[in-house]
Amino acid sequence: MAERYTFQELTDMHLIFGKCDSNSRAARRCYQEIYPNRRIPSRKLFVSIDLRLRETGSLRNINKNAGRPRTTRTVENEEQILRHFEQDNTLSTRRIGAMQNIPHSVVWRVAKEQALYPYHLLQVQELLPTDFGKRTTFCNWVLHKIERESDFAKNILFTDEASFTKDGVFNSRNNHKWSEENPRETVVTQSQNKFKINFWVGILGTKILGPVELPQNLNGGHYLNFLTHQLPEVLEHIDLQTRRKMWLMHDGAPAHYSRNVRTHLNNTFPTKWIGRGYDAPQKWPPRSPDLNPLDFFLWGNVKEKVYSRPIPNENFLRQRIEDVFADIKQNERSIEKVQFNFLKRVRACIRSGGKHFEQFVN
Repeated sequence: MAERYTFQELTDMHLIFGKCDSNSRAARRCYQEIYPNRRIPSRKLFVSIDLRLRETGSLRNINKNAGRPRTTRTVENEEQILRHFEQDNTLSTRRIGAMQNIPHSVVWRVAKEQALYPYHLLQVQELLPTDFGKRTTFCNWVLHKIERESDFAKNILFTDEASFTKDGVFNSRNNHKWSEENPRETVVTQSQNKFKINFWVGILGTKILGPVELPQNLNGGHYLNFLTHQLPEVLEHIDLQTRRKMWLMHDGAPAHYSRNVRTHLNNTFPTKWIGRGYDAPQKWPPRSPDLNPLDFFLWGNVKEKVYSRPIPNENFLRQRIEDVFADIKQNERSIEKVQFNFLKRVRACIRSGGKHFEQFVN
């Protein structure tokens, strides 16, 4: 720091800096040759002295009280930092630093030394008390079926629908443009030109079926039309033996609960479909996306890739979705883990008594 030096030393430094044509490296060497018995400053100090003199007319920093005063780390403020964490473990290091009038880096070091780590909160679906028993009943049913048929989970066709819009969840952090100069370009993320595309997708064993585009506003009639005409085409690529053993699963969305839909399922998949309704052979537990591979494995992965770049129009969005699915289908290793993770979640759900369990399986 410049304050460690006398005015005479600072003056000599500035004179030598000027003599060396403002070359800080040359000034440092020259200063060392002329004053070999003095402390040798860093080359940056020569620049700082010259800049300070030009801006303030002084060799020293005039405003000595500027900024936050330096705080020495003490046992007392360490105890106070830990007390803040005990009282509210959601506080940030910057917030505690401001409360204690100390740098947040001090708070961070104290927390690290005490093995405190800022874990992210996990967003989960709200559950009602009446859901717990239904979730454990379903999970116990799955394990019971697996005891009798080891590959049962591989024969469940898990299905779900998802909507994609223009804006989506675009992540600007992944959007860069390398250039020698800032191109000053902009990206439109909000517009009045809105559009939405719905897709149905299924997972059967290690295969991803679809995507199949559905109407924007899905109702019972639209869904029945899909089950009647489009789903059979999708299943043409599945061998006959697998189709005979297959169970179709869908959640409790209103379109799935239509009487005509349930009648069709009972005729097409007699005793082998999972969903909502008194006549469902096996009931899907309400508010349970954490048990559906489409939710805990696929949709987040797909949307992250789709929205890795801005979506200019509907056709571009449609093509991005097709390309992303084509890429994911090539990664067979990740798809193979789906069944393992499903059973892992089933067992975790039973251990938790039907309550939230994702914080224990990730």
